[in-house]
Amino acid sequence: MVMPCHSLLVLLAIAFSSAAADTGKCSTADVASMEKAGPGHSSGAFPKLAADCGSTSWSLVRGFNQEKFGQCLAGSADISSDCASCFAGNGQYGFDNCKVACMVSWCSSACLECTAGYQERLVACAGSEPPAATSCDRPSIAGVALLPSSPPLSTTVAGKCTAVDIASMEKAGPGHSSG
Repeated sequence: MVMPCHSLLVLLAIAFSSAAADTGKCSTADVASMEKAGPGHSSGAFPKLAADCGSTSWSLVRGFNQEKFGQCLAGSADISSDCASCFAGNGQYGFDNCKVACMVSWCSSACLECTAGYQERLVACAGSEPPAATSCDRPSIAGVALLPSSPPLSTTVAGKCTAVDIASMEKAGPGHSSG
């Protein structure tokens, strides 16, 4: 007996999704939900959803609450509790090892570099690479900010020099003094 083509495709899809699910705790549906939210650090991005859950899942007295984090992320990112538990482990790692690096911001380059120490375990637990967080640091080259911190020079600022004063300075030119 010959199987209809679509039945064979369904069986193959089930076999591949079962194989993918066996390699980690995140199912193909979980991965699709994470990918839908996407990478980055802006509102709605998967890493931001995880960070938001992390910020509500710890206290100085009780430490990091993995169960609370998992429930929060499962609900906000539409992933399974098993999958969310992988990210709860990542949150615990950050809490235990990266408090100082992450004090200013969860998406600072210092924080992301510190929490990268858990990345291999996170991927092994999830079964795939999750959408990555991006740094929210201001762009810079060798420590010099590329974004202006003061108004650009073209901004008109009211001063005390009159048009006559400016004309006199321009007429005198650079390097001249009256004394």
